[in-house]
Order: sequence, then C-alpha cells, then structure tokens
Amino acid sequence: METGISKNSFRLHTWIVFIYEEINEATGNEAYYVIQSDPLIIKKLTSDLEDESELGRLFDMDVLRPNGEKVDRAELGLSPRRCLICGGPAKECARSHTHTVEQLQERTLQILTKAMEGFQAKKAASLACRALLYEVCTTPKPGLVDRSNSGSHQDMDVFTFISSASALWPYFETCTRIGMATAKLPAPETFLRLRSAGKKAEADMFSATGGVNTHKGAIFSVGILCAALGRLPEEQWKIPDKVLLNGRRTAGCA
Repeated sequence: METGISKNSFRLHTWIVFIYEEINEATGNEAYYVIQSDPLIIKKLTSDLEDESELGRLFDMDVLRPNGEKVDRAELGLSPRRCLICGGPAKECARSHTHTVEQLQERTLQILTKAMEGFQAKKAASLACRALLYEVCTTPKPGLVDRSNSGSHQDMDVFTFISSASALWPYFETCTRIGMATAKLPAPETFLRLRSAGKKAEADMFSATGGVNTHKGAIFSVGILCAALGRLPEEQWKIPDKVLLNGRRTAGCA
C-alpha cells in the first residue's frame, strides 16, 4: 500500500525509477528504489510519508547517497521519529527495549485496523456516489430525470442530482463505519444505528437541493447496503468474474 503511495509521489516529481525491487517475506515487506534526484528532496518526500500518511509511522524509509552515506532527518531540520507507544524518541525506546514486542504488535495492529477501516469506508462511499451519478446520467429514462430532460419532475434536473449525490458522500462513509462498528452484533442493531445518520443525511440532501427530494430512497437503501458492506470483510465485496444476470452470463466487475 505504501509502495503505491511512493510510486505516485515519484511520478508527481517526474522522477525516473531506474531499478525497483519488492521483497515480501514472513520477516517483513521491503522495497528498493534507485532514483536520480537530489537525496535531500527524496528524503523530504519519505519523511512526509512517514509523518503524514495514515500508515506512515509503520514504515522506515532510508535514503542513501551514491557513496552509501545515509541521509538524516536532521539535515532537513526535522525532529527524530517518535515512538509508536509513548511518543518519545523512537531510537531511544528501541535501544533500551522500553516496550515489549507484544505492546508493539498490539499498537501496530491498532494502526493497521484503523487505516484499513478508513480506506474501506471511503471506497464504499465512493462507489455509492458513483452509482447515484451513473443512474441519473443514464439516458434516456422516459418520465425520469436524465441528461436530456427532467421528465415529469420539473422541480429538478441532472445538476440537482449531482448536488445531492455530492452532499451524501459523508453519509455513505458513516454508514459503512456503522456496519464495521456493529459487525459482531445482530444485524438489527446495525439498522437501528443507521436511523440518526439517515435523518441527518436527509437534511443534508434538502439543504443541497433547496428542498427537493432527489435521493430519499437511496438514503434508505444505499445506506443499508454500505452498512452491510461494512459488516463484511473487504475480500467479500468483489463480484465473481462471471455472474448470472437475467439468465445470461455477463462479465462481473469489482
């Protein structure tokens, strides 16, 4: 995951990666890059990733000059990395074995779990909003709002739906997180906790559309769907390569 972030960052800087090697073993995950650029600029990027990204604190990214000399954070005026557990200087805690392996493993799991839940909730919200936008843009839909006309709904148009879908993005993320938080509880408990979020989402919709009801049904149905996704492991979100639809075989998609 962090490797992907690094690759994207390199592209933004128009850096050429001459050599890339990834190693995934039971002892851990490693990646090596050979890049032509100012070592201090590269170190600034890796330090930003370590300090600012959700998973950055779990990664140790060293930058070596051509002579093998390691670039230090102090050269950029940055403070040393902090301990995951107590917030003190990480090197001192590591050197003195201040914390047990079990404590480090528990803290690492907390960081990974929180980050993965965040990624999954955002993914579900993104897919939900995309579905709403695809639906309104499907043309023609006789009697309904589409890209060509408003059908029988003269109080709304395609832009009203776009505004509404955009306002509902946080709601769908919230629904997914509610599903995650109640995954080990009976399903009716998830449904009950969605009610207050749904009421707020309805108010947000009306605020975005000037009082027009564009997605009241979707707030109910798609909100439940996002919560159901939250209750499931992400690997169960994917549709098989081939799915049976209306008695015919069709290509599936994630």
